Amino acid sequence: MAGRTSTEEDADAKHPQAAMKTMAIRLTDEVSAQLTLVAQLEATSVAELIRQAIDQLLADKRGQGDLAAKAEAALAEIDQEAKARREAIQAMLQPAAEPTGSPSATGRSRRRGSGSGTQG
Repeated sequence: MAGRTSTEEDADAKHPQAAMKTMAIRLTDEVSAQLTLVAQLEATSVAELIRQAIDQLLADKRGQGDLAAKAEAALAEIDQEAKARREAIQAMLQPAAEPTGSPSATGRSRRRGSGSGTQG
């Protein structure tokens, strides 16, 4: 593939069916140099090292109880918001109920100051 490095192609070969999202990160020159050196020594790509580090971080976070509790709270909030939106949409789709005191509900209109219903 033109414009791609062999390490990028190697990384894609390790994840052939996975949908990938491209992300940009900023690293200090020192961290970048160290990461590049580790990638060279391990015959892999910097991107693959970053993916491995992220996978490890996520595994560690999943193992912590407080993250699970936060996730449950987030799910409950999503459910509440979805319920409110669903109810709002359903209310919009239902025919409007007319108030009991409206002219069309009583069958006649009331005008102030007109006893016979005509203006005079």
